[in-house]
Amino acid sequence: MPLAVYELTSLARRSAINTLGLQGRRNKVVYHSSSLAGQIAAVENGLAVAVFTHCSVPPHLQILGNPQQLGPLEPMEVALYRSPCSLDNIAVDNLYRLITKNTAILNLLCVSLGFNQE
Repeated sequence: MPLAVYELTSLARRSAINTLGLQGRRNKVVYHSSSLAGQIAAVENGLAVAVFTHCSVPPHLQILGNPQQLGPLEPMEVALYRSPCSLDNIAVDNLYRLITKNTAILNLLCVSLGFNQE
């Protein structure tokens, strides 16, 4: 299976390659870039499949999952960093509160990585 992936240190890249290996699927990285747009272009042109968060998948692309015998990826953690310089910034305060208290937003950020979790 040809893959478009992020850089070597990417958890999404590692997760995709590990999961495919555990499923006994051969894979080959045919495109790597830190650019989401570049990976989308590789997928759109039929060169590879890629791992994206659900909120990053353009509506014209198909999300692969169980029907294609692709199981769920490993769960990943997301860290939220905040600069001490932003502590008196009302806009940053509100965004920080929204992200840390709203489960739906956290799910968009970290739960799904492109393969359906069914």
